[in-house]
Amino acid sequence: PDAADAGYTALHAAVLRGDLELVTALLAHGADPSPQLIRGTPARRVSADWRLGHNMIGATPFWLAARFREPAIMRVLAEGGADPLASKGGATAVMAALQGGTTRGRFGIPRADRTEEGRLTIAAVEQALEAGADVDGTNDGGDTAMHIAASRGLDDVIALLAARGATLDVRNERGQTPLGVAIAGPQGVAALYNPGGGRPSTVALLRELGATDEGTPR
Repeated sequence: PDAADAGYTALHAAVLRGDLELVTALLAHGADPSPQLIRGTPARRVSADWRLGHNMIGATPFWLAARFREPAIMRVLAEGGADPLASKGGATAVMAALQGGTTRGRFGIPRADRTEEGRLTIAAVEQALEAGADVDGTNDGGDTAMHIAASRGLDDVIALLAARGATLDVRNERGQTPLGVAIAGPQGVAALYNPGGGRPSTVALLRELGATDEGTPR
């Protein structure tokens, strides 16, 4: 079950398609629960094709399941021995859940509504942490999951991370803390959708939780 001549295993493909039954069967037949994606799969541009993009190289099935917000698959993989600490480019499974989505990068696929996306995000983060992912893990830029949640205004996630013991005032490689990120608000293209600047509710929540260091301005 671990053949990977195409650069990915059957387990990667099963996770891509959200096939819990197949994931369970592959693990029962002895599939390695933590193989890394060797190379991306070809697909038409701007299409609904199923594919594992080149930006996913290095990802394990557990990391992909977090990215696609598939908590049930994450749980089965963890029970099957998947490594919850495996990361891609330093990005942890918790970060993958925050930065991913249910469309899997396919175009023309209806998105889940915001309430459902939020529920799945929380569930995926919880599953990653329960499996043993590091709540304070950092990516190559020094960001923690708290930085990412603050930049996106994910207050429910911030509350969850704090409850799980996340450090509030970690500075990334640019000297930014989660509080400073929330004060500055979205940057670049994302700022076009938030012309008011910062994220007031996120700032208030972080201060309420005890964050004090505003870090280096963005």
